[in-house]
Amino acid sequence: MLKKLSNNKSFSLSELMIATLVFTLTFSGVIIVFFRCMELSEMARNSSAALNACKSRIASIEDTAFDQITGTYNNTTFTAPNVNGIGVTYVTSPSADLLLVTTAFSCK
Repeated sequence: MLKKLSNNKSFSLSELMIATLVFTLTFSGVIIVFFRCMELSEMARNSSAALNACKSRIASIEDTAFDQITGTYNNTTFTAPNVNGIGVTYVTSPSADLLLVTTAFSCK
């Protein structure tokens, strides 16, 4: 009886190339997802800061005397800390005893 001398427990070049391709595609996908999550996290942080700035602006308007709101806040701008953007407050008067206050914030 002849013994087999070759022990075939290694990978061929084509198997290694396919494994490398699969690993590269998987790793690339993970990196893309990671950077997209970082971008979405930054957007959420900016949105939260802008919303807090608008709420703060409305709270300061609530603490102002009614007859001074239009002169003080109509068509004025405000900013939020650590956010690259600007907010604007608009005050309109649909009737003598009613004011409509609108705040908007735009991020760059």
